[in-house]
Amino acid sequence: MAKQRITWWRRLALAANSAATRTARNEVLGRYKKLTLEEYRGLLSHVKAETVGMRPPDIADEIFEYYFSPDAMLAHPFLVRYIRPAIRFVESYGCDFGRTPIITSPALTFGGQAIPLDTTKLKVAEIPLGLVFMLREIGRGILNLHNAIARQRANEVESFAQACADVAKLLYEPAAKVYEVSSKKFRSTSLTSKLFSAQTTQVIAVFVILHEAGHICLQHDLNQVRRDQEFAADIFAVEAFRSTKKDTRFNVFYDLALIYVCDLFTIMELEFAVNGGSLLGYPSFAERRNNLLSHFEPAPDVIAVIEAFRVELAKFAPQS
Repeated sequence: MAKQRITWWRRLALAANSAATRTARNEVLGRYKKLTLEEYRGLLSHVKAETVGMRPPDIADEIFEYYFSPDAMLAHPFLVRYIRPAIRFVESYGCDFGRTPIITSPALTFGGQAIPLDTTKLKVAEIPLGLVFMLREIGRGILNLHNAIARQRANEVESFAQACADVAKLLYEPAAKVYEVSSKKFRSTSLTSKLFSAQTTQVIAVFVILHEAGHICLQHDLNQVRRDQEFAADIFAVEAFRSTKKDTRFNVFYDLALIYVCDLFTIMELEFAVNGGSLLGYPSFAERRNNLLSHFEPAPDVIAVIEAFRVELAKFAPQS
């Protein structure tokens, strides 16, 4: 087979992304120096085992090394920028998380997980590679749909709800397919929306990390699935968001964070409705969303915004 060549514009995009994430990536890799040699070897062995046979077809060497290789899983360029703020939230909440690796896994298709490594006592937070590729698209879809609903622009509501539904359908697809689609979606999004949606993406990405941190910090049994543990990890993640600043001036930010997390659950809920499958003992995403709303008791207008988003996406669910 002829060697796949990378186009000039992808090479340029790769170089730009590499420069933008270099500091964050070096910081993540620097955290591994806190591990013992045995722990680091165990982590590297685990990552290599999860990437065996995972090389996507028809992807250039540069793309593979940057996005799909074992080294990329240790400090993925699409995830590293969210690791530092996640650790800051965890530690401000009173947990020591400095030695816990936060890695990306191409072997996961359902969701993130916190696992103990068999060879050591080290615990690891893993985030699915497909979800990592979709973080930006999820953030843009959520923000654009909310803006369209608020402006009461029916055509835009329909368009961005469709975009969110498309994202939902891809959420747990193989990473290679997600990569191709995520490189094309929302290209026409305005610069202003991109800037604001970056905040939405950050909330979602940090929440996903914080959820797995919750399992570890709350000393959950990582060898079994328990509904109460999933609910507790969700609450831990949102509480960690709120732990850094207690000033009431930040309440608007906390409301937005809760809205975006609930929207993420709505998108995941649609994915399961469309693609089917088993939750394997996990609570449904609707139950997780409702558990957060019951625990934090947001104002009626916040609940109304979350419900308006849910209603628009429910239109794309299969009709029984």
